[in-house]
Amino acid sequence: MDDEYIRWRDKSAKTHRSTLCGVLAALAGGALDSFLGLRAHQREPWHAFCVQIAALALSKAGLREMPYKEGHWRALLLKLTPEWPDGEAWSLVVDDWTRPALLQPPLANSGNLPDYRNTVTTPDRLDVLLTSKNHDLKRYRMHNSCLEDWLFALVTLQTTEGFQGAGNYGISRMNGGFGTRMTFGWRATESTSAAFRMDVQRLLSNDDFSSSWTGVSLLWLEPWDGRHSLAFDQLDPLYVEVCRRVRLKKVLRSIVALTATSSAPRVASAALNGRTNDPWVPIKQDMSACVTPSSAGFGYRQITRLLDPARTKLPVLARSVALVPEEKVALLAAALVRGQGKTEGLHRRTIALPAWVASAMVGKNPVEKMGRVASARAVKLASVRTGLQRALLSLFQGGPEQIQLQDEAGLQKAERWLIRFDEAIDLIFFDPSFWEHVIRDQDESDETWRRRASECAFRILEEAMALAPRRALSRMRAAARAVNYLELELPYANKGASGSDVSSMKQEPNSTEQVLHALSASIIALPVHNLAQLRRTVLVGHQRSDILVGQLLQGAGAQPHTWLEPASFTNWRFIAYAMAVLAGTTRRPPHSVSNSFGAALFWSGYSESRLLRLTSARGEAMIDQVRIAINMIAKVSQAPINLLTVKNLLEEPACTGRGARMTIAQDFYNPGRTRTGLGR
Repeated sequence: MDDEYIRWRDKSAKTHRSTLCGVLAALAGGALDSFLGLRAHQREPWHAFCVQIAALALSKAGLREMPYKEGHWRALLLKLTPEWPDGEAWSLVVDDWTRPALLQPPLANSGNLPDYRNTVTTPDRLDVLLTSKNHDLKRYRMHNSCLEDWLFALVTLQTTEGFQGAGNYGISRMNGGFGTRMTFGWRATESTSAAFRMDVQRLLSNDDFSSSWTGVSLLWLEPWDGRHSLAFDQLDPLYVEVCRRVRLKKVLRSIVALTATSSAPRVASAALNGRTNDPWVPIKQDMSACVTPSSAGFGYRQITRLLDPARTKLPVLARSVALVPEEKVALLAAALVRGQGKTEGLHRRTIALPAWVASAMVGKNPVEKMGRVASARAVKLASVRTGLQRALLSLFQGGPEQIQLQDEAGLQKAERWLIRFDEAIDLIFFDPSFWEHVIRDQDESDETWRRRASECAFRILEEAMALAPRRALSRMRAAARAVNYLELELPYANKGASGSDVSSMKQEPNSTEQVLHALSASIIALPVHNLAQLRRTVLVGHQRSDILVGQLLQGAGAQPHTWLEPASFTNWRFIAYAMAVLAGTTRRPPHSVSNSFGAALFWSGYSESRLLRLTSARGEAMIDQVRIAINMIAKVSQAPINLLTVKNLLEEPACTGRGARMTIAQDFYNPGRTRTGLGR
């Protein structure tokens, strides 16, 4: 209470040092912007500690307005500890261990002193962070520590620690020794002071934390011999707990911590499974336990579960909020996830509430409406994600006729890409359209959202296809069948959005399709000698044939700029040749968008090895392969076919050709599907 050792920065970036009471005054007055010595994982425990002691002090004093002066806060904190008027309960180091120190319970009797046998020389060793390897964060490195470091470490230890072996019990506000005390609720985002004031005011206005409660509020005031626990019904609802027997001691010019084990937890709460009415911790809807976050963090699926009233009962600070247009707020989810003998990640997610949404919902709490819209989106996403997973399994299994859904190796490979899909969805889940549906208080009934999610799924599948290690033949089959499967699951997705091999086929203008139809009609009406001329000489480019092709294109209505260039004319000349061959002597219509080129190859008896040569060839070799394919189709009378695919295969740039190759493979491996043009 007397030492100014807590460093903080104001909004003008000026650095200050204050006592604990001075910090509370700066927070209440809005001057404090951030703390300098606070480590990332200590942020939420320190915020909760400050809010709890401030709310307790104001509630016990019968106040609803926060004072802005340090002296007033000193009087309020001392009023919480009337047995210790000299402020021992708020001091970090107290020589007499029969008296409490801040977050350090006193000895039950002098005979307990030998229990404190373990010496901790650095605050980061006292802290909750556990690493299986000394790589990500070096341990025991804070040798030049100060009181501030010990304070933050103590707060984090005593209010968030879990089970660490025999004699080292965890806190009561989480589900089991390997659980996590998470934070979920609305938070002012303008500054640390704004977040503090908002939470304190909401706690004071809530009946669950009324001043009429007379239970134990500061657990470090009670003597503890390590053998006896406090009953939960003896505690104030807003109690600040301790879970370990720790005392700080001055040794020369430094501070060390002495710790002792216990044979029982400080609070007898095993049957509660974390259901302690913590203002920040959500409870499972069946009231069996509090929610424990996983190492997956707080993606859209986890947030949706937290917002779903059928699954989760929200904590007080997630329910009670009245929006004010000028106040910046966000929905915060944060947790340091604990595992057995390790830490499974520090996870933090803030979902900012747009100002225009706050203006439209003044005085309302949007969290219920957010839950309904998020659940509706998640239902649509579930089917998209399942479709992507099965398409990935098909890809990794080499494109089998029947996907093996229980393939553990395939599922492990697919999980990597599903995580990337989830990450992509996280970027767009809470987009402006989400908030529009929240304001209108209606579920998302149209298919716009599922279409956007489907586009993400196709992009992820394309990335997986590009990196999947396969032999050339099985690679094409696997990719084609994977895309076929995803198209079957997501038939209305805009697969032309990504611009890569599978779904970036350049959309042909209507005039091209019209030219093909007109050219087809003109060719079957040609005299026999002209048809023969096209079949015999068009490949070598004789002048008479070129004149005939030019006349046909003009008659079909083709714009001159689309065929006069040498490269374009060569492609159109080959199309005319293909039409003449397919028309045959019976003058069958050679072109129809309803019959795909790839399916015609399949029904013509085209082998997979030939398909590989066709789809891998380039330049003149590709022309030869297409010519062979056209002749095979004509031989077994599979015309008409969609020659738009052949035209795209011949065209530059290369990306169009790659897309056409995939289209051919897709139709070859799924010849029963109907294609109206390329549709890409």
